[in-house]
Amino acid sequence: MKKVYPEHIYDPVRRRVAGDYLRRELRKYLGDLGPGQWPKIDREVMRWFSRSPYLYPVRDFWNGFWGIAMGFKLKIGLLDFVSAENVSWQKKELLVNQLYFGGSWPPFHPAGGGKYSATAAVKKLYRQQDILAKEKPLAAAYQKARRRLGDFPIIVTEKKWNGKVGLVVYDGNGRLDQAILNEKSKIAAWVGCFNDKTFRPANFWVPTPLLMELTVRARSLWRQKKGAAFQELIASIKVVVGDSQSGFYELKHRALWGPPEFIRDFWAIYNKE
Repeated sequence: MKKVYPEHIYDPVRRRVAGDYLRRELRKYLGDLGPGQWPKIDREVMRWFSRSPYLYPVRDFWNGFWGIAMGFKLKIGLLDFVSAENVSWQKKELLVNQLYFGGSWPPFHPAGGGKYSATAAVKKLYRQQDILAKEKPLAAAYQKARRRLGDFPIIVTEKKWNGKVGLVVYDGNGRLDQAILNEKSKIAAWVGCFNDKTFRPANFWVPTPLLMELTVRARSLWRQKKGAAFQELIASIKVVVGDSQSGFYELKHRALWGPPEFIRDFWAIYNKE
């Protein structure tokens, strides 16, 4: 396979993180399929990267991951973290009390943002027996569903807020909730940590469909001779691509198309300092 993207885009560990997420999500959306059918589907998912005769290597895998993560679950930024050059991934057994819930996860996590630790959740749970009584049956239902979905690792990322660095659950808040309710001390996780301590993903995959949507609109503005709006949109596309080498490749070789005059005018504005 000819490599046209930066080396980290081909990293097999990142592919396993993405693959585990995809395999678990497909179990939700194809619920009528039985356990005997999942091994075949799992193998097919792992072929999407480079060995499916119907898919374009690499590109379709990462675009498909984004399509499912965003299209079904609105997992904003999950693709950024999984594919970022400055984030390294490892599979670990983590102590539950190391973790923070990501997003709002009642009854433990107050709505409106912020971070809520699993330790604080345990203290709240056993201080308020009414919550425990309400949540225990839900935990049993989740556990039953989990047996059908499979025991996949949660996805945890290193984040910084209010001067503090912590491990925040990006996917798997429900599984963390279950672990607390069932008094588990450890949980399996894919853990993403920054190599440069910027705590901002860099040089990640920018979805080709997103770039195509933007360039199609740019072409429409160009045809309507709306020069100011055309320039503003190209400036926005440049921000979206950012430092992404793979994003720039996709923009240049896949997403941008149209009359030669449009291509010329697009790059003239894009390349302006």
